[in-house]
Amino acid sequence: MAMRKTSAAQVKEILLGHVRNAATALKDTPTSDESIHEARKQLKRARASLRLLRDAIGRKAYQHENAALRNAARPLSRVRDAQVMREALEDLYDSASVTSSSSDPIRRSLVREYDSARGSVAGPTLGKVRNALQSAERRIQALPAAGNGALLAAATKRLYRKGSAALAQATVDRTEMKLHEARKQTKYLELALDALRSTGGHRLSKLIRRAKQIEAHLGVDHDLAVLREHIAPALRSARGKAKALMPCLEKKRQMRQTKALRKGRKLYAKKPRSFGKEMTKELAT
Repeated sequence: MAMRKTSAAQVKEILLGHVRNAATALKDTPTSDESIHEARKQLKRARASLRLLRDAIGRKAYQHENAALRNAARPLSRVRDAQVMREALEDLYDSASVTSSSSDPIRRSLVREYDSARGSVAGPTLGKVRNALQSAERRIQALPAAGNGALLAAATKRLYRKGSAALAQATVDRTEMKLHEARKQTKYLELALDALRSTGGHRLSKLIRRAKQIEAHLGVDHDLAVLREHIAPALRSARGKAKALMPCLEKKRQMRQTKALRKGRKLYAKKPRSFGKEMTKELAT
């Protein structure tokens, strides 16, 4: 059954909920890694909801609030990225059957990066993030959000078109930049559709599931690509089993890329025009 009476006002409330949840996650001091990760996830969902409202609130307001939320998330992202690098390294060691001690220079460099990232969000920086979220909430509450399901359908069509184009480019040119762009655009689509599903739609679940799978595969691929840049200098003089790290890393990347691109062909099988018509039927009737 199609979702009825979907409105921009409903999506605006979802957006405000994510901003408030992010602020709540950062309320305690000291702030744990889990709280930082949760706040970062909530801000990603907030920006996804904001993309759905771009036409409803106007381009200028959209750009301002999107930049504000992106800037608030930036110091949090550094902590999460540093933690992910440590986890990716341990997984790579396991996959390549390489034993490493705590004195391993690669491991130590990633620990230093993590400690630096954690230190960067302590005290004044975290206070600025909290203040930025409070200010964003007040501004968003004051924004007009007139619009119905047809406006939201147009927004999802725009996201779908960008995601389809990005994945098509990554298919023919598997550079890190192209793959990362495909990942980002698919994540934008996934979170936007998820915001709409939470207002009452149920037929979007299959699309969301596929988008999550693509984003997960390309996310691991991106993490491995970043890790490669960290370990490449140290591996130039590596001996023994350590030499197996780079071939293992590249093999894992190829596997993730292949799976993501295959699932991407299913997610983006329809032309954007056809997808837009389906979304209009889903959201505007």
